[in-house]
Amino acid sequence: MARINWYETENNDERTTAAGTLLTRLAYTDTTTGLAWANTVERIRLAMAAGRTLNKTDPNSIFAQTNWNSDTIWNTSSVTEQQKVYDLIKLPTCTIQRPQPAATQNSKSKGVELQLTYNPLRNWTLKLTGSKDQASYTNVAPQYDAWLAVRMPVWTSLGVSDIPDFVDPNNSRAYSLKSSGRGTASPTWRTRKTRMATPVRRPTSTTSCSRRWRPRRPWKAPSRPRSASITSPC
Repeated sequence: MARINWYETENNDERTTAAGTLLTRLAYTDTTTGLAWANTVERIRLAMAAGRTLNKTDPNSIFAQTNWNSDTIWNTSSVTEQQKVYDLIKLPTCTIQRPQPAATQNSKSKGVELQLTYNPLRNWTLKLTGSKDQASYTNVAPQYDAWLAVRMPVWTSLGVSDIPDFVDPNNSRAYSLKSSGRGTASPTWRTRKTRMATPVRRPTSTTSCSRRWRPRRPWKAPSRPRSASITSPC
């Protein structure tokens, strides 16, 4: 006996987890750098409103407290302050704390299955099966391009003009809040590196000696900003 089965299935807008990393990294400009930038701006504005200055020689300098850029000193986790923070990055309040969005895709699969059954004896059955399948995906994660088109004009225009550039004397970190980080070189990136190696080969082993020269980092890389993991009322 022979049995042939042809099939074709199609799903539209099915949820896919394959684009999770893609969407997460797309949101880094908001979740990692955007919130940190906005919280820093708001903390400095709070400090200035309280009479603090960015002059490191001033007794009322904001730098008198080494952890000035944290909720411990200038708290931005209240409902009022969080509204100001999200206004700076032009998103509805608490958008980032909500469940992560997912992406969709369209899938289509088709194939043929063959089954041959033969009984050489009454209690003896031989069965042979085979199949040929083909699956394809289209319109994968259109949400990526849609969100990028919405946020890119915002990301390239974020900035404040009321806070001048300054250097934190506590850790020599340079701040420029006129933009949220667009087009700026990484302050921890070493632009020059030199390495010399000289392998010594022996009959049974090889020994290699090397020496590397590179300039020191302009400033020590800071730990993950507290503002990126603040406790908000959302």
